[in-house]
Amino acid sequence: MKLNKYFLPLIIIAFAFFIIGFGVGINGIMVPILEQTFSLSKGMSYLVLTATFSAFLIFGGPSGWVVKKIGYKKSLIIALFIMSMGMFLFIPSAKMSASMAGFYLFLVASFIGGIGNTLLQTTINPYVAIIEPVEKAAQRMC
Repeated sequence: MKLNKYFLPLIIIAFAFFIIGFGVGINGIMVPILEQTFSLSKGMSYLVLTATFSAFLIFGGPSGWVVKKIGYKKSLIIALFIMSMGMFLFIPSAKMSASMAGFYLFLVASFIGGIGNTLLQTTINPYVAIIEPVEKAAQRMC
């Protein structure tokens, strides 16, 4: 069986969609855990989701500019780097769980992860559409 030249990029894109889901989903899972760990009210605990999704609002436009300026591949790499920086900041946040500083660091980490997630979505959604000839676009969407 002969693999076409688009197979590897499409596998990478599929993996990137998994990362997007993980990056958004992990924050939802963490809300009750943070609520218990830091003795937070419901309102305070949902600041985690606010921190994540406010990055989409703030960096949606600039992400498009970044993709246009440096291209899809470089934007993908930068997005993954930013997202992993946010995820790695969860580690010191967990070690600081005895104080509210750990919660605030978690909020910052969630915001940074949200920035990476925004850039990642801005990059890969249109990249799927242009990676192969237009005639095959319907096949990719299935």
